[in-house]
Amino acid sequence: IGITHELPRDDDGLAQYYVVAAADINARGGGRALMRKMYEGFITNPYAVEHYRQFFDFLLQNGEGCVLYHCTMGKDRVGCATAMLLTALGVSREDIVEDYMYTKTRLDGKSQEMLARCRKFTSDEAILDTIYQMDTVDESYIGAVFSAMEAQCGTAEKYVREALGVTPEKRDRLKKLYLE
Repeated sequence: IGITHELPRDDDGLAQYYVVAAADINARGGGRALMRKMYEGFITNPYAVEHYRQFFDFLLQNGEGCVLYHCTMGKDRVGCATAMLLTALGVSREDIVEDYMYTKTRLDGKSQEMLARCRKFTSDEAILDTIYQMDTVDESYIGAVFSAMEAQCGTAEKYVREALGVTPEKRDRLKKLYLE
């Protein structure tokens, strides 16, 4: 909800966009560093925090059934949202990280396809590596989420409660709605 941008819709247009963006990103420190900073921003940026609060409000308004939520690739904004939701539901950090890293298994074929398309527009391995770092997940990315929550509030659980407003009552409702 509200944290979005438009990308080219055709495969070659997206590949060209990635090549140009990756060259710029390399000039600013590279893909991994940018991704960790972006993930940290999901926790510290007031605009993002407000929209994650709205995400929880939306989840809490659900009467019954399931909720589908997604972003462009389903790994960054959604990965952060899912980490916060699973934290609120009492899931261990180790299990959250394992779930997040499974995304790499599921997306790697698509990432390799994207790299193959990008090779039409560049042979620069540094650019291709940056594209891969942006198109995949890394434990340090989700680690940046937990580190930022802990830096801000002491623990991830406290962050969810204080920064996102998930009170014990709201947490109980989330558990009732979304745990078997």
